[in-house]
Amino acid sequence: MSKGLSLEGLINHETAAPTRFPAILNTARKDLLMFGHKKKIYVTLSADHTELYQGPWNDLPLAEELIIAKSIEFFDDANPCFIHRDAVRVRLLAELEEAIPALQGDMPPEWLSLLSEYMGIEITHAAFYYK
Repeated sequence: MSKGLSLEGLINHETAAPTRFPAILNTARKDLLMFGHKKKIYVTLSADHTELYQGPWNDLPLAEELIIAKSIEFFDDANPCFIHRDAVRVRLLAELEEAIPALQGDMPPEWLSLLSEYMGIEITHAAFYYK
């Protein structure tokens, strides 16, 4: 197995958590590794004190226009099949995860703006948790 795909390559030995994911995402992955069961990461998104989405991070609803645009960019496919749609979703969610500086306190406006762009609606607050 190549180092980029191995468990050894994903673990930061100082924190014993995957290096790709910040804060609560690290904790969830660490629990997965320690206890052998998977915990899902959840998010609650709101705008002006109105809850817009609450659910699993991986099921985050992304804007259809963005999925089509990225499918064209990545695969030259204006009518993406399920596989291309899922590949685009995975890549966009990974980009959002990598852009999160930390999950303590309020999310920075720049990240909320990127999330708003990806979802096609205005988001002013995001709270992460896992269960």
